[in-house]
Amino acid sequence: MPSVLATTTFVFSTTSGQTQFYTFQSTYILLQFLMIYYLRTLHVQQRRLRPNPAVSVVIRRAFASALVAVTIWLIDLRLCEFVNGVSARSVLQWNPQLHAWWHVFSACALYHATMLIAYYHYDVQGKMPVVGKWMGVPVIQLSKPKAMVQ
Repeated sequence: MPSVLATTTFVFSTTSGQTQFYTFQSTYILLQFLMIYYLRTLHVQQRRLRPNPAVSVVIRRAFASALVAVTIWLIDLRLCEFVNGVSARSVLQWNPQLHAWWHVFSACALYHATMLIAYYHYDVQGKMPVVGKWMGVPVIQLSKPKAMVQ
């Protein structure tokens, strides 16, 4: 993986135009599919051992956020002149800033994916994680171990 990152970084920084554009696009799509595959595999393996509905909600939110992000990204990429609010062909009177929304939803997907990984990391270590909320935002909390009765 480090060699792939080094190669794509080199290509991004030394090329321009179509090569840079398609290298970025293909790398992004590849990383999205890898994230979905590995998170789903991890979740299915761990769910068999200890099912937890709260964790299933987290993975669904990660996938939904990623799907919305990719949809917005593709609309912005392919239909920009029709939705940018600037060009004569635009059907909107205002610019919805789709690229900015893509960043927001990608960040949400990454946050939920990271939460899922953290949950299973602590679960494997026996630290009894729970999915909680902080100001309405889902977070991973470690529950205190029960005192040993002697």
